[in-house]
Amino acid sequence: MKFKDKLLKLFVTGGSEPSVAASEADTINRQQLLDQICNHFQTRFKEETTSEGMLFPTSFCIYLHEKDYTKQEQTFSFTAREAVNRFHRHIRAQLTNYPNYVPHSTYWLFQFSKFSEGNILDNIPSIKVGEPITISSIFATDFANNGIGNEMNIRATMHNKRSDRMEELNINRDAFLGMEMDAKDRFRFDFNKHFDKIMESSKENSSHPSGITLATLKCDTNFIGTDGREGNLFHITTEFVEISGKNDLRKMPNILRVNSDELKDSHLQIKYMPAEKRFKLAAFEEWVLLNERNVPKSSGGNILWVDLPNNSSIFLNGRIQINFTIKP
Repeated sequence: MKFKDKLLKLFVTGGSEPSVAASEADTINRQQLLDQICNHFQTRFKEETTSEGMLFPTSFCIYLHEKDYTKQEQTFSFTAREAVNRFHRHIRAQLTNYPNYVPHSTYWLFQFSKFSEGNILDNIPSIKVGEPITISSIFATDFANNGIGNEMNIRATMHNKRSDRMEELNINRDAFLGMEMDAKDRFRFDFNKHFDKIMESSKENSSHPSGITLATLKCDTNFIGTDGREGNLFHITTEFVEISGKNDLRKMPNILRVNSDELKDSHLQIKYMPAEKRFKLAAFEEWVLLNERNVPKSSGGNILWVDLPNNSSIFLNGRIQINFTIKP
């Protein structure tokens, strides 16, 4: 390179090459994408489920930046299938509270969409690299028969800011190993085909026998049981537990209420991961310490899970201590 060219390069680029590696590092990986979808599902599950009935979204549209889409497009089918597996585990953990639950939707539906420059999504002008946006609905959005056999369509809309018209995208899906697909980014799973297996698994409790203690929580302030009785020891027998204050009106076996009005509903969540045989914890309020270290606050679909080791101490609001012990 000539001296003049080198000098020009210093002025134009600041003396450094553009960092391709940094750009690649910003893109989302498959684990992060899977976690984002599942965190969104759990948040909607919590919002829609009541003490009387279990409800959750079954249709998902995941919008990704072009770079993320290009990186992930060959593995969308695997990500969707693994998301459904995790949905099933979450549902199975809740079935003891809703033994009469009947599936409210026929299919799980997934669409992965590339968000290109010039598109507007619900007044969102752009999507950042590494930060996909998931939109979901309880049922498949706007089902309509397309007049060809018994196939079903989903109709989605995307508005281009360079145009005043709405472009309708009719999505169709076909079968592959229990998963139906119409294209590399559109998939459908038969809910009913898997539901009997979920019910059977919940009865057999494949992760651990029913009623068997996975871990214990011991609190310096009493817990309140579903029957109103108090005690300072709680046995974790399900894969998912929420810890709330005494004002939480939900009375379910996996909702653990602490006799304190300082704690909010779902102040803290604990989940067991049977495949990895370990626990994780997420905080939804400030001032949660795990082994004297601050736990980052989760919000919305952004659930920040941290490892929960054996013999851990959890401090809430600087006043309440809970000791966590894994059952050997």
